[in-house]
Amino acid sequence: NWRIGSQLERLSHRVPLRAMKNGVTGNSAQAYVRWYQNERRKYGVSWAFTDFSDSNQRHEVSLEGQERIWSSPYLIVDFLPSLYYEQN
Repeated sequence: NWRIGSQLERLSHRVPLRAMKNGVTGNSAQAYVRWYQNERRKYGVSWAFTDFSDSNQRHEVSLEGQERIWSSPYLIVDFLPSLYYEQN
């Protein structure tokens, strides 16, 4: 199963609290693609862009996954690999 989506935010939650305290705001856009085989395996990639009111810009890319390693009625062990890159 594939899922493709996007999100736009005005006054984005991606703006750090310290920046907000100093009057900096920002708008952001995000796009993602997710693949879901079942509850044991899923992967996704996403890209986000934030435009700050102080003329800074941030690009973010992430790759995340989940692989079920072992499960029993009382215990589930998952491997959760992820990669993240950010550039201001």
